[in-house]
Amino acid sequence: MEATDDIRDFAIAPLRTIDYARIKSQDADEIFNLVEAARIHGFFYLDFRGDSQSPILRRKEEIAHVAKQYFDQPYEVKAKDDERVAVKG
Repeated sequence: MEATDDIRDFAIAPLRTIDYARIKSQDADEIFNLVEAARIHGFFYLDFRGDSQSPILRRKEEIAHVAKQYFDQPYEVKAKDDERVAVKG
């Protein structure tokens, strides 16, 4: 595909948003949504904004720093992590 091709030629994967506060409060519908998103698509967006007490939100700068350190590593180092995963795809 050339760079001039229209973006509409690409399939767009659904990205379901899961509300962490609803999961934390054991909301049955949101738990179902989480399980379905994981089972069908294998990924989802976990929204922490509804839980002001979330330790993840309080530590977001630290988490971003750790993620940057990881992804700044050479490809060969990160590829070793992939070797340890038994299930691919």
